[in-house]
Amino acid sequence: MTPNAPTVFSTELVEGGEGGDFQIANADFVTAVFPILPEGAFAAVCSKSNDLGLGGWAASRADQVAVNLSAATNNYLGCASFYPGNDGSFKARKAQFAACHFLMLDDLGTKVPLDRLADFELSWLIETSPGNHQGGIILGEPLTDGAVAVRLLNAVIDSGSVRCGRDRAFEPLGAAAGGHQWQAKTCR
Repeated sequence: MTPNAPTVFSTELVEGGEGGDFQIANADFVTAVFPILPEGAFAAVCSKSNDLGLGGWAASRADQVAVNLSAATNNYLGCASFYPGNDGSFKARKAQFAACHFLMLDDLGTKVPLDRLADFELSWLIETSPGNHQGGIILGEPLTDGAVAVRLLNAVIDSGSVRCGRDRAFEPLGAAAGGHQWQAKTCR
């Protein structure tokens, strides 16, 4: 995926779950959006098969689960990587923040007009439902300073280019390529 030619994944590509199956494997998508990870850090993914409003969103290491994500579940990929806790557990928490790797822009084409991006070229664009997209901007170098990452994410939110609220500014999530529910959520 090059920043000069956004990859567009349509829900119409292949018959599948509610949002369809896509022609890129989840593990390949994770690798593409996390080309560099700080030593000892891991990308976070959340997957949920039941009611989205029930319970929390437990984060898992993407390297351990990405190949097994199902198009029948709600799969979310965090834009940041995280270090395991002192006890070895993996959680997407500010205290374990390692780096911010990409920015996710949600509801492009519906709540945020695509022309708002003008000539800005996204790293990828996924059609999540007819006329509704999530776009991504892969950073050239991951931001390892959490305060800088927060300022950048809040600036994007303030620009009106995303839908999510400020309470989710630090840990926004985008959908992994094989998921069928495509909303920004926060892992807990």
